[in-house]
Amino acid sequence: MTPKRICIQDLNAAIAFAKQLKVNIAQGKYRLAIDGISDVLFVLGRALTCINRLEFIHGKKAIPSIAPIPAVRSKTVHSRNKAECIHLVDLAISNFETARQFVRQGRYEDAENTIAATLTGKILRCVNHLRS
Repeated sequence: MTPKRICIQDLNAAIAFAKQLKVNIAQGKYRLAIDGISDVLFVLGRALTCINRLEFIHGKKAIPSIAPIPAVRSKTVHSRNKAECIHLVDLAISNFETARQFVRQGRYEDAENTIAATLTGKILRCVNHLRS
């Protein structure tokens, strides 16, 4: 299996875990949702490590990087309901799918930036608020 394919598998796993996270939030299973966040973070850590290896293998990026617009944006008001938490997870899934496309295109730095834009505590804070 190629290194690029391994990275894409990790991103596919992150998408699958995030979709399950969304289901758990919708069903009110907040403890499972919080546990699911750690699964997402674990596979994203592997994906980032994999992408870094690809960058190393291929030398410096061949395609100039463009700064992606983070889909998960800062808010002054904390998320307070299921719909907002689910919306945050949907944005994360969208970012993971974009990162997967960037890996396929060999745009590794853009993939890293897209994943980093998603790695915030907003989803965890949102689910924790629902749980309390």
